Amino acid sequence: MDDQGKVDCYLDYFISVIPDNELRGAPLAIHLIGRPISDSGFFSFLYISSPFPFQLFVQALTIRRQQLGDGHSSLITTCNNLGHAYYKIKDLDNAMKAYEESLGNQIQLIWEGKQTTNLLELIPSIKEKISWLQDDNERLQNISKSLGSLITTLRNVALVYQDQTLVEKAIETYKTMLILRKLQPIRDNSALAVTAEVIGMLQFKSNDHDGALVSFNEALEAKEKRFGTDSVDYARTLNNLANLHFSQGNLEEATGLYEQALEIKREKLGDSSDEVANTLNNIAHILFTSGKMDDSIVAYTDVLRIRKNNLGNDHISVAVTLSNMGDVYMKQNDLHMSRICFEQNVRIRRMAQPNHHAENARATENLASVYAKLEEWSKAEIAYVMSLKMRKLLFHKNEKDTATRSDLVKTLKLLAFCQKKSGQSTAALKTYAELEIVSPEK
Repeated sequence: MDDQGKVDCYLDYFISVIPDNELRGAPLAIHLIGRPISDSGFFSFLYISSPFPFQLFVQALTIRRQQLGDGHSSLITTCNNLGHAYYKIKDLDNAMKAYEESLGNQIQLIWEGKQTTNLLELIPSIKEKISWLQDDNERLQNISKSLGSLITTLRNVALVYQDQTLVEKAIETYKTMLILRKLQPIRDNSALAVTAEVIGMLQFKSNDHDGALVSFNEALEAKEKRFGTDSVDYARTLNNLANLHFSQGNLEEATGLYEQALEIKREKLGDSSDEVANTLNNIAHILFTSGKMDDSIVAYTDVLRIRKNNLGNDHISVAVTLSNMGDVYMKQNDLHMSRICFEQNVRIRRMAQPNHHAENARATENLASVYAKLEEWSKAEIAYVMSLKMRKLLFHKNEKDTATRSDLVKTLKLLAFCQKKSGQSTAALKTYAELEIVSPEK
């Protein structure tokens, strides 16, 4: 019988025995809970089956607790798996409860009945235990494995915090993971780098730039030890570090890091890889910000070539690149090329995204602004009318959002201006009247 057949049998038997008599389900509970092979098969079935009777599994968990007690090691795997199941359907509260129970069981087993939710309290005793066992490789490996299990459960907890938008708690959990990774007798620099980088990304998004700088540099150091300084993984962290410096206005530092990352990616992935295009795009943006328009266009043209070849002419990433190029041409007052780029951008976005998408509205307004500069007022008006429809849809979805209201007001003003310029005084008055209703200045 193949694995899927075994899983089907487990599930059929499981469903048949539990409703009649909970205790009769004990043999199956033993088989499913705490046994990696059957757990794996069971949850593989879960991930392809929906809906799933969670309560049946909870009943099996109850049986197992009755047989072996709350702190038994077999419950650790089960609680983690149950947490995964709840997490899959985004029942975050129950997922967290399952993960926390698994964490508590692990702590009690490793520290002989110790009950705490603050793992940092246990760091001194971990260090002490490791120092005692320097010459006992077998026991050191066991400690490293136990710490690895703790780290896995902590990662699950951190993911739930992220989904709950509890970013600070997620960061603190990842930091605890990082400390434990450093304590592992058998250190995994690759995993350490990943954890440090996740912390850095969360800190970056939370505007903790100083913290992010420390975390990215720590990830870079770990990747250098694991992969060397000429690996794609190392280049990706250089890219993140460059993004951080760019956000702080350190353009020279950011440019140097981007160029270093670009050189590695070109060597390892070839000139036409998506990752090369992404880093080139960042360089092009810095050149634009620095006022080096000709160099920026050269870089964006290379990005456009790669993305068209790899993704197709109508991919949204191609539209983004065309929009960026249109911005550069506008700065150069090359209205002809700007118009071509913005028209293609609008065409692709209309196919790739819903009409009420904010980026579609912005793209249409950019095109309208070119028409206005060319004094093609009727075309500009048509474009602004199209944008206005999108802005209204976005506004009615969230009328309390000040940014959405501000965008709507701006579009109404631009439309009224075009209507006046094209001699449509009545239409302009009507637009101004509408503006009075929605304007926060009213």
